[in-house]
Amino acid sequence: MMKRLILAGAACLTLSAPLAAAEDFPRAALHMVVPFSAGGTTDVAARVIAKGLSEEIGQAVVVENRPGAGTKIGSNYVAQSRPDGYTLLLHTIALAVSPFLNNEPDYDYRKEFDPVARVYVSPVFLTLSPTVPASNIKEFVDYLKENEQTPYGTAGIGSAMHIAVELLRERTGTDLLHVPYKGESEVLTNLVSGEVKFAFTGASASLGFIESGKLKSLGYAGEQRSPLAPELPTISEAGLDGFVAQTWGVVLAPVGTPQPVVEKINQALNKALSRPDLREKLIQLGYESIVDSTPAGTDEYIIKETKKYSGVMKNSMPKN
Repeated sequence: MMKRLILAGAACLTLSAPLAAAEDFPRAALHMVVPFSAGGTTDVAARVIAKGLSEEIGQAVVVENRPGAGTKIGSNYVAQSRPDGYTLLLHTIALAVSPFLNNEPDYDYRKEFDPVARVYVSPVFLTLSPTVPASNIKEFVDYLKENEQTPYGTAGIGSAMHIAVELLRERTGTDLLHVPYKGESEVLTNLVSGEVKFAFTGASASLGFIESGKLKSLGYAGEQRSPLAPELPTISEAGLDGFVAQTWGVVLAPVGTPQPVVEKINQALNKALSRPDLREKLIQLGYESIVDSTPAGTDEYIIKETKKYSGVMKNSMPKN
């Protein structure tokens, strides 16, 4: 009888441990790892989000940049960290694409991470050189079909800019020439000169060029119009029904993190991202914050996006 009581008591203690961990969490600073270099738009967005999370959760949230190896260095660091909620990873669309770049098509992120929250989406603009004689989507697609191997610029193989063009290539059946650069600023410079004819560009980098007339945009690849350029139609509105191309941000924790802790971080992130001041800061960077995510919904979104890009990347990567 006594043995059964001891075992029952031990089981209760085991079940209550995650709840106790959540009640005490957090007792120290959190670390948000960004697998990209400092100063880029992902890093800047991460710092805005980290500040908001810190204010909601009551502890400092320190952003750590661990770039390299196609996001593997930062990702592996978090995956191998203690699963207690104190080390988080802010990842992007690279999570869905990098398995195909690294010849790991069967990779399942859930073996290493638990989903915490979606935090933003960042659709891109279809931006044309002024040398392209097209003023709408139909004319542009006709131009691509009439001019085989039309050169387009990206910030590199597997970048959000590249992935968006691969979706366009698949959708329109056009034959295009990929010209990768070191970064988006180089792409914009060469769009202005006409060295490349089009690109999918981020708002913060390209809207100044578009508003000044140095470049032109035919549409925004989001589900709704951009709050930064509401006069521009979505690409879906402009003629390619259902076309959406956007990078995104998710927060992940090491696999095995107690679910109550995950839920607590999720709720704090949603609360922070719903604040008008934080939402406005992200909008100015070209990001649209997500304010109602759940861990389960985040998982569904990552899996859906991975499936969306799997065929595109498998078909396109060998050609580039």
